[in-house]
Amino acid sequence: MPWALALSLEKRGKLRRMVRARDRGMTVVCDRFPTTEIPGCNDGPLLAHWRGHPAGLCRALAAWEARPYVEAASSSTPDLVIKLAVTPIVALARRPEMSFDEVV
Repeated sequence: MPWALALSLEKRGKLRRMVRARDRGMTVVCDRFPTTEIPGCNDGPLLAHWRGHPAGLCRALAAWEARPYVEAASSSTPDLVIKLAVTPIVALARRPEMSFDEVV
């Protein structure tokens, strides 16, 4: 949980700098862009499974962690996305915690 919150805080700062540069007319190139399409995968929220947790604190932490990802999806959408495709075998070698169905 501390790791997920630290990453969220870092992404907030990076997104602010990205938007500021874009608004100044600069071209912004991102190696990885936050996404909420697949929770827990790539650069998405890691605490998404807490959204329905019975404890209010867990739900609040999940919502706080997810905020920069939601903002990135709604206000800072990229003009161009290039996604490099790898075979499922390579993807599983790089991310062994994922299932075959997740990488296909």
